[in-house]
Amino acid sequence: YQRRVHGHLKSFVIFPLSVDGFGFFGCLAVSGYFMEYAVRDYFRCDYSTQQALNALQERTSFCDGLLKQMLPASVIYRIKHHIKAGQVCSPLDAFAKVDSRESASCLFITVQCSNGKHLDSTQLIHNYGIVVCAADQLAVAYSVTRIKLVGSTMLMVCGIPDHRFQHTENIASYALALLNVCSSRPYVDVSLGISSGPMLGCVLGNTHLIYDVFGHTVNLASRMQTSAPINTIHVTEAVKLCLEKKFVFIDQGVQNIKGCGSMQTYLLDDVIQYSRIRKESSRVV
Repeated sequence: YQRRVHGHLKSFVIFPLSVDGFGFFGCLAVSGYFMEYAVRDYFRCDYSTQQALNALQERTSFCDGLLKQMLPASVIYRIKHHIKAGQVCSPLDAFAKVDSRESASCLFITVQCSNGKHLDSTQLIHNYGIVVCAADQLAVAYSVTRIKLVGSTMLMVCGIPDHRFQHTENIASYALALLNVCSSRPYVDVSLGISSGPMLGCVLGNTHLIYDVFGHTVNLASRMQTSAPINTIHVTEAVKLCLEKKFVFIDQGVQNIKGCGSMQTYLLDDVIQYSRIRKESSRVV
């Protein structure tokens, strides 16, 4: 007979002391006791193993959730797929891949939570936190990815690292939805800038990983945001040409953009169908 003692498997031998009836039945009783103990010990060990597996699965899911907050989902899938396939010896080897897109969209958002009023630090952080949470929730709905958050400025992209055929329309709709949310909040002002064009992206860092994007398109979107009037969405001519059949734009004329020279720019006003609905309703009134 075998049983586990202090985590180790021990062997026991049971034999009758005599051949009379008492010795036989006594041995049978003792054997039955040890058999019952062995069965209980087996199921107790199996239950403990299942508990450990469940705990391990919960921790793995928790770690995956944290990783998804740091990196785009497609990048995480790429790393896991390469590791399972034996194509890389370390997760860091998969980070060397650079995502190159001929066309993607970039959005810069700067939030001002004071609105000219004197607010204490707690109120400022509370208002800013509400805007960031709203931005993250809308990003899921419009398939937009938040790349970074630096101070009061957020960088959002669409079309990289995941391919999106309608990335410009997605990010324009996202910007309008976020502007609508911010306009309903007291003491909150935003300025937004959008640009579309070629873009590069990759994972940077060793101990603190971050997915970042690069290219003239990113710099141009940043310039659009810094030159945008308060509570408006400043876009380039490329964005306007791509979306002029679906959105309403306001001509801003030729603007002298720092580091980019003179450019024709526009303000994204609304979706065409919503604009028509408002015009028709105003006529009825």
